[in-house]
Amino acid sequence: MGKILLLLFSPLLLLGQGEYNQWRFGYGSGLDFNSGFPIVVESSIQSSESAASVSDCSGQLLFYTDGETVWSSNNSIMDGGFDLRGVGGAYPSSQGAIIVKRPNSSSIYYIFTASDIYGLNYSVVNMATNGGQGKVIQKNIKLSGSLTQKLGVTYHQNQEDIWVVTHYENSNIYETFLVTQTGISPTSVKSAVGPTFTSSHGDIKFNQQGTKIGAVVQDQNLISLADFNNVTGQVSNSYGIIGQYNSPHGCDFSPSGSKFYVTAWGLNGGVIQFQVSSNNSSTLSLNAENISGNFKPNGSLQLAPDGKIYIAHDPDFWSFGSYLGVINFPENTGAATGFNKNGIYLGSSGSSWELPNVTLTNNNIPEVKEIEAEEFCYNSETEFNLSNTTGLVDVLWDFDDVNSGVFNFSNETSPNHIFSSPGTYTVKVTVTNVCEIEEYTRVVVIDEGPVSELDSIKVCSFTESIVGFSPEINVNYNWSPSVGLSSNTVSNPSFNSSNLLGDVFIYTLTSISSSGCSFEDTLKIQLYNKEKAGDDQRLCPGFGLTLSVDSGVASVNWQGDNIDDPLSLTPYVTPSVSSNYIVELLDTNGCVLTDTVFVDVDPEVLVDAGSDTSICFGDSIPVGNNISRDSTIFLWELAALVLDSSVGETVSFPESSQWLYLTATNDTCSSRDSVFIQVNLLPTVTINPQDTSICFDDTVMFIADGALTYVWYKNEDSIADGNDYELISTDSMDLILEGIDSNGCMNTDTSIISVLSLPEIQLNNDTAICIGDGIELNVSGGNNYEWLSNEINGSIDSAITVNPDTSSLYFVRANGVNGCYALDSINISVNALPQVEIMSDTLICEGSNAYLWASGGIEYLWSPNSYLNQTSGREILSTPQNPITYKVVVTDENKCIDSAETTISLNVNPTADFSYNYFPSCSGFEVQFSDSSLLADSYEWVFGDGNASDEASPYHIFNFGTNVSTILIAGNNDICFDSLQISFEWKNISEFIDVFSPNIITPNNDGRNDCFEVIVPDEFVECTNYKIYNRWGMKVHDTKEFMNNFCGINAYNNKEVSSGTYYYTIEIGDYLVNGFVQVERD
Repeated sequence: MGKILLLLFSPLLLLGQGEYNQWRFGYGSGLDFNSGFPIVVESSIQSSESAASVSDCSGQLLFYTDGETVWSSNNSIMDGGFDLRGVGGAYPSSQGAIIVKRPNSSSIYYIFTASDIYGLNYSVVNMATNGGQGKVIQKNIKLSGSLTQKLGVTYHQNQEDIWVVTHYENSNIYETFLVTQTGISPTSVKSAVGPTFTSSHGDIKFNQQGTKIGAVVQDQNLISLADFNNVTGQVSNSYGIIGQYNSPHGCDFSPSGSKFYVTAWGLNGGVIQFQVSSNNSSTLSLNAENISGNFKPNGSLQLAPDGKIYIAHDPDFWSFGSYLGVINFPENTGAATGFNKNGIYLGSSGSSWELPNVTLTNNNIPEVKEIEAEEFCYNSETEFNLSNTTGLVDVLWDFDDVNSGVFNFSNETSPNHIFSSPGTYTVKVTVTNVCEIEEYTRVVVIDEGPVSELDSIKVCSFTESIVGFSPEINVNYNWSPSVGLSSNTVSNPSFNSSNLLGDVFIYTLTSISSSGCSFEDTLKIQLYNKEKAGDDQRLCPGFGLTLSVDSGVASVNWQGDNIDDPLSLTPYVTPSVSSNYIVELLDTNGCVLTDTVFVDVDPEVLVDAGSDTSICFGDSIPVGNNISRDSTIFLWELAALVLDSSVGETVSFPESSQWLYLTATNDTCSSRDSVFIQVNLLPTVTINPQDTSICFDDTVMFIADGALTYVWYKNEDSIADGNDYELISTDSMDLILEGIDSNGCMNTDTSIISVLSLPEIQLNNDTAICIGDGIELNVSGGNNYEWLSNEINGSIDSAITVNPDTSSLYFVRANGVNGCYALDSINISVNALPQVEIMSDTLICEGSNAYLWASGGIEYLWSPNSYLNQTSGREILSTPQNPITYKVVVTDENKCIDSAETTISLNVNPTADFSYNYFPSCSGFEVQFSDSSLLADSYEWVFGDGNASDEASPYHIFNFGTNVSTILIAGNNDICFDSLQISFEWKNISEFIDVFSPNIITPNNDGRNDCFEVIVPDEFVECTNYKIYNRWGMKVHDTKEFMNNFCGINAYNNKEVSSGTYYYTIEIGDYLVNGFVQVERD
């Protein structure tokens, strides 16, 4: 067996097969895990956050994306790979992209994209195009308009289908989408559970088992953990903690799912390890541990194919390159995890906040296959199969049998094929699996097997005949059935029809070769006609006769007394007593048979006039039975009563009961026989009534008399049987009655029936009226009339008016001049008036429109026409300047009419207006709004940052650096509203604050420049802190930990620092200032 393009690989975790072995992320960074450990490579991506990449099963890069652009393996932009809606580098999204391979496909991938601009979309990539460089064949197909930056993925419990999860900002809704081999299910699963995510910045991850979902929200300081049902896609038991670890950004699970890790770069931040239990609240509340010390990474965590978890973070200030942190042993606890801040050196290529989002690998891993086959006999189906179907997507079999036409190919997994001739064939199967396309071959030899050509043969009866053919070597034979054969296991047994019934025999021969190939053939054996001597004879004493044989006899040999020539085909014999004559026959087919003729010598001549019988008057009957010799002479007495008086069998037609006599003479011998024929009279059959006239469609009962059984005929067609017949008259006819008496004699009678026509009534057609209306009924076509129903019962007028209040049926009878009458009816449907529904009385704002509507009909007419845009129609528009009442007249589909009214009243309009005062503080810009609206009694403030208020003059704090539009909606009576919008551009602290910090201090206690003091406006003093680092990067002072200023003392060991240059960072809220300060000592 041959094979082409087979690749083997070993599993490494759920995500370690190969598809996730190539990472592309950050600023031109990449990692290759194919060697079992990461090797740094370069890429074209330039992304501050979103990244996703995918490889083939062997770990060779296919493509990667930042959520906006897609690059092929050659690092050039893929055909169609631009403007995806994960927004990429322009508007970063934490998990703006995730790549999902369509289950049971070798080339189709989905790129899911998420952003807080475009919502959730997906695009489709076909890697079978452009020489394996791929093409985006569908782009930006909308799944949800809700805003999100989160995308996670795990397998369905069936380990084939895939769940993609997201969580929307400003909601507590998880939404999952199922990806199957037919595509993305049109029905998603939503779970409203757990805390509301006020933002979507930060990651969401599944554990490898697909039973837990972890998520973080950086801007909310939220860490959450939930349970996941990977059968239904439902999320449950979601629990979150807020503020324990500030600014969390990344999260992930250890391979076993026993540990949950979070990175946080704010207060109390670091790499936080949680011990996962069945209770999500306990997991997040108990036994959490910071395994990174003072290091607070601001990037994501990602479990890699090597079983380690890598951590993205910004480079150190003084670093000339970028590193990834690493948790070497994520299943361990605390320090035993082997955390290393500088785990992998990326070189000049930089890490960003996000590592590539996880890509699931195939669970159905293709294994090496072989072609299995059985049954290699010509004219039999050869069965083919693959040794396994792991990873199978599609197959195409080529049986190397061009003479079989379209049957030379099959796309069945386990096909059967009948080869067109014996010989050697190279069978090939092209296998498309989830990783690649493979070819396997197998040589099969089709054995012709045993062959026979049995047909039909004729043989002699009761004679041994050899049938079949000479045997072949190493072939077994079996005849079925075996009766009549000398053996059923040889190819050429002898056949004998002795003790068999019939003249034709069918046998099936099965021949089986040593290789197991079999052949079935059929033999038909037909016996030649059995030639024989003539019939036994009867002879008058003293006479002779000639014996005979069948025409197929070629020669004979007679044995018996007084034969003139024993070898004659027609010998003459003169037996003196009754004798048997035995003859051996040889027919023209060479068959030898023996037969016997018995000659009965008797003076009595056989004669039979027949059995006594009876007939009906006018009938005839056969008489006589010729049982005599051919030379017999017959004579019937009363020759006038028979058809031929000189034959033994004839026909008699007596008119009355009569004896008939027959004499038979042969040579000098004669005999006489008689038969009595009784002639019965015919019955007297009558129909009552006799000839009559009836009205069309009337019913008449006819009675039969004079016989025992009856059959009725209309003209000549049988229509009924029995003593009576009920006729519904439709046309004139002859009614015929056939009666049979107890002797079986039959007679008939006929009644002529004339059918009179009915009056042709002309009456109104069925109609409908509206309740309260009347209608005139008119009838014609008769001589006189009578109404038969309802309020006009008994009336004889041909024209009459009715006013029914419910639907009614009116019958009328019209009488004709011939005495026949006809009935007709008219159905009058009474329709109710339309059920008019009209808008209720309403109150609108002055100067606004009122939409008037009504229902219940098909035509609408409004009045008065004041302020209306039109006067007809179900829905119209009014712009009233004063209160007004409108009436609508409604006509329904039955043309029935009714009306209704509605009133419009006017409400005054408010005028929205406000003023404001603001001042900056550590919290942001504090703003006091003051309402100055007119005629307003309700207020709705939309501040533009996701917050709102219903106070008249609210107080609100805006974050620094935000651009918002604040809207006041003033209402009156909850009906009329007015709004005022003002746009604010709130500056960052850095845009307006003045910060003073010294560039040199001289800590000599002389009262001048002894300490490093930061001077800011009073309102920012409380939120101003700074850190001091020595040239080796060691922190020597932190005002968050120590209340006093830096005065040349290392706050951590209370020792003087040496003279030199020190690096500082100043935090004023979210504003960072850094620089250098010189420490000088005398």
